[in-house]
Amino acid sequence: SLLDDPKSWWLEIMARRKPEISREQAMAGINVLYQRIARQQAGAQLSMQAEQELSSERIELLPASKGLSDLQSRFSKPLVLLMAFVGLVLLIACANIASLVLARTTTRQKEMALRAALGAGRGRLIRQLLTENLLLASLGGLLGLLFANWGDKLLLALLSRSGTPITLSLRPDAKVFIFTACAAFLTGILCGSAPAWKVARIDLNAALKTGARNFTAGTGSGRSRWGLRRLLVVGEVTLSLVLLVGAGMLARSLNKLKDVDPGFDQNKVLLVSVDPTLTGYQGIRLVNLYKQLTGAIKALPGVRSASLAAPPPMSGAHWRTGVFVQGHVPGPNENTTTLMTFIGPDFFQTLGVPLRRGRDFTPRDDAEAPKVAIVNEAMARFYFGNASPIGKRLSFISPAEGEIEIVGVVQNTKYSSMRETTPHMIFLPYLQTPPASLPYAMTLEVRTAGTPDSAAGAVREVIRGVGQDVPIVGLTTLAGQVNRSLAPERLVAELSGFFGLLALLLAAIGLYGVMAYTVARRTGEIGIRMALGAQRSQVLWMVLREALKLVAVGTALGVPLALASGRLISSQLYGIRPDDPLTMLLAIILLAVVASLASYIPARRATKVDPMTALRYE
Repeated sequence: SLLDDPKSWWLEIMARRKPEISREQAMAGINVLYQRIARQQAGAQLSMQAEQELSSERIELLPASKGLSDLQSRFSKPLVLLMAFVGLVLLIACANIASLVLARTTTRQKEMALRAALGAGRGRLIRQLLTENLLLASLGGLLGLLFANWGDKLLLALLSRSGTPITLSLRPDAKVFIFTACAAFLTGILCGSAPAWKVARIDLNAALKTGARNFTAGTGSGRSRWGLRRLLVVGEVTLSLVLLVGAGMLARSLNKLKDVDPGFDQNKVLLVSVDPTLTGYQGIRLVNLYKQLTGAIKALPGVRSASLAAPPPMSGAHWRTGVFVQGHVPGPNENTTTLMTFIGPDFFQTLGVPLRRGRDFTPRDDAEAPKVAIVNEAMARFYFGNASPIGKRLSFISPAEGEIEIVGVVQNTKYSSMRETTPHMIFLPYLQTPPASLPYAMTLEVRTAGTPDSAAGAVREVIRGVGQDVPIVGLTTLAGQVNRSLAPERLVAELSGFFGLLALLLAAIGLYGVMAYTVARRTGEIGIRMALGAQRSQVLWMVLREALKLVAVGTALGVPLALASGRLISSQLYGIRPDDPLTMLLAIILLAVVASLASYIPARRATKVDPMTALRYE
């Protein structure tokens, strides 16, 4: 029935293009046709602003191979952001493994020197180390594919918390295998390049004459011999701080969204969506069915009020329409579109939305009564300023008609999502809407005295009693719907928090490994210091100070990167600035505490060195 409604512009058309016609040719022909039909329908009622808007409008032809779905628009940005988090975690893991492999290579310097002395060229030694690392990376990639099967199911479960089950085929295909193989190969190369470069610089004479503990590849001072491992730890700390700050901002943004006042009371409201048109209800029979349903549900014990709406609040769906307000002349670039909702009597009472001016809809506002509408405060203020809009008229067709009278103004509310700025909204009584133009499904809002779940069974029985063949296509609570509307934000906050903590754990392991190795290498030096009178507290602070220097350098590098990353994810934030100082401070404190704990263990081990044993260490 909406095909004949000139006010309906929401249809999406599917067509098969002729092979001999290019996409550009098809678009050109369709847009010429579109402009002609639109002008014919508007006729003399087309205003100058509408003429300008129409001239700039174009129909876009998109490939239909991916289907029609809002999943991409809802989850593409969050998933790209999570992919960036995963990439940073992978870099931290690579730095960690490279640090461990460097330590292992150092203990094998004499072995490599012997191989070189027996005729192995540097190229062969480098290939051997790269092959070992590529083997480890390949095994890691295979394990990753095994865990990915479990992770995909978890990801789909998290995505489906939006309320609608999401069916996506996430089985690994050729692209996934190729990507995993490339990632494993690059990981192996990255982790093995530093040890291979170190092997290429072996001094055979020094290696064969010196024990592994005291060997230094190439030239340089004692402090520079561990420079690369320290740099890797600094890099891990830097990237960990970036991830922690990003995860903290997203988590705080989610909490801000949860604290937003939607403008209605979401507690103790049951939402039941029905679609009688699926079983043949139409016309006046459909309207009478809705009247009977609301009347019977209101009579239930424990039900305080009930009403109807399409679309329901916080469902993500909305009807958008242009509007003409008598006495208002639109500016050249003024947006006159507004959200439109069809509701029944007692809708605002059921949702707990205060009526600021005028009156609510009543059962007398039916098809025989003059057409009326209720607007929200944002729309009233935009068009009428401080003047009362009660009695003013508007139209969806032309500025001359003004066939709808404004009879009430209600408080501003969120309606489509918690993120949205307060929209201009018009509420129309469904009893005055031609039955052929009613939405295909409407939602019953039922405010209960007790918990909504306890009333769900009784509401189901009432619906079956009024119309046995009326299908219930959805049943939830308003609080649950509000919670599910935050599914993308919750997904990003939870997974980014997980990856941030994983990065912090990897950085702590890397720092622990470097400090433990440093303590082991400096056992003799520590023994001499203690033999000459150094106290255990002095040795403890010496090791901790070295670790904290690495953390301080990593933090100094991480702060500007975290600020830059905050700007990149600013579109995902709500209620906090991309350079939020509190999040930055908390992330730095958490990083410092974990790093101190990770370096305390090897530092404490250093204080237990027996000076006599240490002097005989070599």
